[in-house]
Amino acid sequence: MDVSEPAHLLRAYRKLIPDWEVLQHKGAAGRVAIIGGCLEYTGAPYLAAMSATRAGADLAYIFCEASAAMPLKAYAPDLIVIPTYTSGAADDQSRNLLQSANASDAISRFDSWLPRLHAVCFGPGLGRDPSVLAIVQELMVRALKQPVPMVIDADALFLLTNLAATLAERRNRFMAPATASGASAPVVVTPNAVEMRRLLQSFDCQSPGEWLRNILIPGDTVLEKGQYDRIHTLVDLNLEYAKSVSTVSCTEHGSPRRCGGQGDILSGILVTSLAWMRFQSERASALVAAFGASTLTRRASRLAFAAKYRAMTATDVLEEVGPAFRAFENNSEK
Repeated sequence: MDVSEPAHLLRAYRKLIPDWEVLQHKGAAGRVAIIGGCLEYTGAPYLAAMSATRAGADLAYIFCEASAAMPLKAYAPDLIVIPTYTSGAADDQSRNLLQSANASDAISRFDSWLPRLHAVCFGPGLGRDPSVLAIVQELMVRALKQPVPMVIDADALFLLTNLAATLAERRNRFMAPATASGASAPVVVTPNAVEMRRLLQSFDCQSPGEWLRNILIPGDTVLEKGQYDRIHTLVDLNLEYAKSVSTVSCTEHGSPRRCGGQGDILSGILVTSLAWMRFQSERASALVAAFGASTLTRRASRLAFAAKYRAMTATDVLEEVGPAFRAFENNSEK
C-alpha cells in the first residue's frame, strides 16, 4: 500500500496515539512547549498550548515575553507559563545592557527546561520585536542541536534565514557517517501561502521540495497550509530529486469560516503528535504526525462551524478538539 494514501496515514496516526494502559504517570502522554506570546499577542500561544493539552499532552508550557505572562496565567490554570524574556529597552543607551542580561537569563532558563520536553513549537504570538527575535533565534539554535522534535510556525518563520548556518551544521552532522544515526529529530515548518513564498524567495528555491532537499534532512517536513494542506516530507538525500520528497494533500473538509487562531490550534495538535513519536518502539514519521494533526484540526473546525455558523471563533474550535479525537479513535479508521 502506498504510504501516502490518506487511509493508511490515518491508521498510522491512530497507532501514534498512546494507549491508556501505558499512561501510568504524568508526562507519559507528552510534555510540550510553546515559545511565543507578547503584549500584543496572547491568544495565539494560549490556543496552541491548550489545543496541545486537548489533543492529549499531559503538560504544556509557554515560554513567553514577560508582559504576556499574567494574561496567559489568567486564561488557563492548566498551563505552565514561564516569563522568559523581555522586549527591547525604551532608549538606545540601556538597550545593550538589557539585551545582554535578558538574553543570558532567557537562554539559561530555556536550557534548564529543554531536556524535559518531548517536543517544542516556536512562533505563536511571537511578534516582531527585534530584541525578542534575537533571543528566540538563539533558543531555536539550542533546540536544533538537541533530539527534540520542533514545529516552526508564524513569526518564527522569519528566523529561518538567520538560522542557515545552524541548519547547515545540522545537515552536516546527519550526513557524517559517524553521526548519521545520531541526535537529530524532525523539524516541521508550517507556512501559509504568503509565508511559503517568502521562505522560498529568501533561500532562492522554486518549490517546497527543493527547499527541503537543499536545507533540511530526511524526516523533516513542510506543512503548507491552504484550502487543502499540502504536506511535503524529505525521504532520502540519496534518491533522485523527483523521488526524494513525498507529498500528500489533506483534503479533509474543514470550516468555510477563516477566523484567526485555527493555525495556532493546528500547531498545538501537531506538537503533541510529534511528542508521541518519542514513545514509539518503531520509527514514526513526521508525515504521519502532520497529516493526522491537519485532519483532526479540520474535523474540529467543521464541528465548530456546524454548531456556531458565522459566530464561530477559534475558541469554539478548541472546544471541539476533544470530541474530534474521540470520534476518530472510536471509528473504523483504527
